[in-house]
Amino acid sequence: IQDGISVLDRNLTVRLANSVMRKWNGKGDDLIGAHCHQGYRGQTEPCYDCPTIRALKSGKTEHGITAGLPGSAVEWLELYSYPFLDRDTGEVDGVVEFARDITERKRAENELRESEEKYNRLFQNSQDGIVLHDQHGYVIDANEKALESFGYTLEELRKKTVCELH
Repeated sequence: IQDGISVLDRNLTVRLANSVMRKWNGKGDDLIGAHCHQGYRGQTEPCYDCPTIRALKSGKTEHGITAGLPGSAVEWLELYSYPFLDRDTGEVDGVVEFARDITERKRAENELRESEEKYNRLFQNSQDGIVLHDQHGYVIDANEKALESFGYTLEELRKKTVCELH
């Protein structure tokens, strides 16, 4: 399996970890028996907004996006924490963590966001009026220069087709 899986008890102690989690962590079998925040992150306190702590408290599956493990090529992780119950008491006894490397997805999202910001700066700062329209000719968006040129607000312009603009 290409994803990380670990089992933690209610005290956040790592009881089991698959080879992927141990590889990402770089500590191998030293991870077993450590508190997750110490073993995975080298921290003395649990992580802020930890899905595992939320799952232990709520008794429900919890999810979060977190920075990757220090020293690992994994920059971003998507973490699901699935609680499991004690057979005798019915209380939450621990969690199974499922971690997926989403580094490439986060990089793509960042590149897309940067591209959108660049496009928006070019669009808004152009000295020429720019009007965007759909396949039927209805205005979708216009930059400030186009609004000034046509004398309409964006809301007014969105009710028109490009054929109606003079």
